[in-house]
Amino acid sequence: MKTFVLKSFFGLALIMAGVFGAQAHTNLNSAEALSLVASSGCVGECGTSSSISYTVPGPTGRNNQLLLFKDNSNLCPNTGALAFIRVNGVFVAAIDLSTSNGQMFTARGGDVVTVSVTTFNKNNGISCKRLGNLNFSINYLYPILY
Repeated sequence: MKTFVLKSFFGLALIMAGVFGAQAHTNLNSAEALSLVASSGCVGECGTSSSISYTVPGPTGRNNQLLLFKDNSNLCPNTGALAFIRVNGVFVAAIDLSTSNGQMFTARGGDVVTVSVTTFNKNNGISCKRLGNLNFSINYLYPILY
């Protein structure tokens, strides 16, 4: 009888751990919980262009996921913001942050990532009293190891 109760108790404990472990595991998919703002910048009223750099941590040679992210924007609709991503000086991507939320890319440990963002006139006939700002950041996404 003691053996049956003991086995049942451990069985129930394992099931509960599995259930709560699965809930914790699904919460790990939150990018907010697994990312680090590595560097940030601003264009608009704070300046017509901005350049930020970040040295990727971790072992040399290991691929890491990074994200160029538009944190928020209240730019006038007549103004765009063009971002250029470079890794170790080599062009990787260009993206219009005024129409997109960001761009994911990879870099290896020890690489230097540079993002340059500049504003441009969309020439769409809209005029604004204020230019507004666009804030952006490089986010380092932590790898999930199972």
